[in-house]
Amino acid sequence: MVELVLTVTVLAALGLATMMGLHARRIGRWALGTPVSLLLCTVAAATSASLTGHPADFLPLLGGTALPTLLLGRLVRGLWWPARVFFSSFALASAIFATALVWVTFRGSL
Repeated sequence: MVELVLTVTVLAALGLATMMGLHARRIGRWALGTPVSLLLCTVAAATSASLTGHPADFLPLLGGTALPTLLLGRLVRGLWWPARVFFSSFALASAIFATALVWVTFRGSL
């Protein structure tokens, strides 16, 4: 659970940086949402796996972040891709943080 929380934290920070850096530029109108989402999920999962010292967790973390991020991005296709990447990563982070809060409240620890 700690690895997943760390992964979505890194993913949300990368999504915010992507949106802030590219939302007003011409590249923001190109159809790059899916490859950029996959790249950010890969970087977030690799960062989390290396920081926690469990490299075997890379693929489950990648699957656990990439699938929901791509599904959420598909639901908000009307937005330009920088905003779509930020929204999907932030929504996933909010859901995971709420789940971790409920888990800690009723189970006592992560």
